[in-house]
Amino acid sequence: MAPNKKMTTVTAADVFPALYMYLFLIIEPGIIWIALPLILVDPSHHFHSLAPAGLTSGPYFTTSPSSPPASFLQVWHTPQTRELLYLYVAAMAFSAVVEPMLLYLARYKLHDARDTELVATGVLLSFLAFDVFHAAANWAVVGSESLTGDMYAAINFWIPVVWVVIRSMWLLGVGRSVTHCKTE
Repeated sequence: MAPNKKMTTVTAADVFPALYMYLFLIIEPGIIWIALPLILVDPSHHFHSLAPAGLTSGPYFTTSPSSPPASFLQVWHTPQTRELLYLYVAAMAFSAVVEPMLLYLARYKLHDARDTELVATGVLLSFLAFDVFHAAANWAVVGSESLTGDMYAAINFWIPVVWVVIRSMWLLGVGRSVTHCKTE
């Protein structure tokens, strides 16, 4: 090492800055924790928002005979709503519990910046794939209407797309002072 060169220490905060910590440890889990009680409060509304009547045209959707929207109790006691709730709770476990815990561990508990970067990369790539499949599944059922049609179908499509962009930004090094830590 040259005598005039200053040796700098790379920290986990350099690899995983506060903005990303705020987005992935507070905002994303917060959205999910707020949305779950809304399913419990109004399951029929949530159920119908996933495949809006008259708007659903995706390649994996088959129309059924038209019927009026079901009431709270009619929808609550269907296997589809129970399955939807189970799947949502499973997704919530990963997006609102597992992901934030792993990223918290990477940022605050690991002592090596390279390990922080490896853990964060693995977690964010995994959840990027989850978001891609989420948006694709929504489009497969709702079709192009998920882009602009029903507000809830659009939210169900665009929220994962936004998270894909944010995760991609971190993976590309946007907003990070250090990218691609080297091993010694």
